[in-house]
Amino acid sequence: MPANAQGNRSWAGHGRLTMPVTAVDASTVGDAPARQLTLIADHLDEHLLPHSGHLVPVDAPADLAAIVAATAARATSARA
Repeated sequence: MPANAQGNRSWAGHGRLTMPVTAVDASTVGDAPARQLTLIADHLDEHLLPHSGHLVPVDAPADLAAIVAATAARATSARA
């Protein structure tokens, strides 16, 4: 994760992500992905799935599908 954080800091020097960004955190990493994304994302939506491990699509497929659908809806409404 330190390498990911360093990469995110480097990307931040090239501009910020202005579109809706969603971080899906799981029990194995906690809120680390969201904390890293706060460096570069203006509109961050975080979801913690404490009952999921590294393989969120396997461990919590319905939760992940709902999160992806909600993110798509936010992106659509942001363009309107």
